[in-house]
Amino acid sequence: MRHFITGALIFCFIGTAQATSHPHAYGGIPSDGAFVERNAYIIQFDPVHKTPRWVAYHVKPSYLDTPSRGEQWGKFRTDPDIIGEATEQDYKGQFDTWWRNYAKGHLAPYFISGGDRDNDGINAEGGDPDDAKTVYEIMYMSNMAPQHHNAFNGSGGLWYEAETYIRNTLLMAQQKEVWVFDGCIYGPGSYDTIGSGVEVPPMFFKIVITETAGKPKVLAFLFPHQIKKHGKIQDFLVSVNIIEAMTGLDFFLDLNDEEMERKSTWENWE
Repeated sequence: MRHFITGALIFCFIGTAQATSHPHAYGGIPSDGAFVERNAYIIQFDPVHKTPRWVAYHVKPSYLDTPSRGEQWGKFRTDPDIIGEATEQDYKGQFDTWWRNYAKGHLAPYFISGGDRDNDGINAEGGDPDDAKTVYEIMYMSNMAPQHHNAFNGSGGLWYEAETYIRNTLLMAQQKEVWVFDGCIYGPGSYDTIGSGVEVPPMFFKIVITETAGKPKVLAFLFPHQIKKHGKIQDFLVSVNIIEAMTGLDFFLDLNDEEMERKSTWENWE
C-alpha cells in the first residue's frame, strides 16, 4: 500500500549549520554533520531514507563536455565511501508500471561531469584518470533517488525541465557559472518504498545561484513529486526560507542578508 503526505508537510528542524566555505556550496555548507567530497559535487547522505539529504555543485560551461553514456561511462556504481545506499537490485522491476515507473534520478546530474578539471590537457575520454573519476562518481548509487521517469525525471517533467534550463540557458546560451543545491524532502509519515526500504521522496528542492556583476542571484524551486506532468518550473518558485523550514537546512551562512536575496522571482531573474 502506498502512503503519501498530502497538503502541507509538517516542518522539521534538524540542528543548525555552521558557516563553512566550499567551492561547490555557495555561501557555505547548509547543515552540520559529515559530507563527502567528490570532484564534481559534495553530498550529505540520508541513511534513514537511503537517498541524498542534499548535494551541492559548482559548474562551468566547460564541464558540459561529458563522455557519451556508453557502457564504460553509463554504468551505475557502488559508492565506496557511503554505507546504506540503494543498489541496482532495489530498482529492479520498478520501471514496469505506469504508476511506479521509478528511475534512478541523479541529484548531481550527469551533464556536469565533463571537462578537463585538472587542466592537464587530457579529459576523461582521453584517458585522464582524475577526470574519469569525476564521471564515475556522478554514477554512484548514493547520488540517486527514485524519481517518476515519465512525469518528473523524463522529458517534460519538472526535474527534467529545471535541469534543461540550467544546461541549455544558463550554461550554454548565457555562458554563466552556476551553483546548485539539490535535495530530497520528507516529513513525518510513511512513503512508497522500493527494494530494501529505499523511500521515495514526496518532494524535491533545487536552489540555483548565478552571479551578475559579482552579486548573487537565486532561484529556489520546491517540486512536488507526482505522477502527472503539470505546470512550468517558474510556477514552483519559493523563498529559500520555505525550503529551510521544511528541511532544517540553513543556506548562505557565509553571506549577510544584504549580499543574498532569499526571495526568488522569475521576473527579477529574467
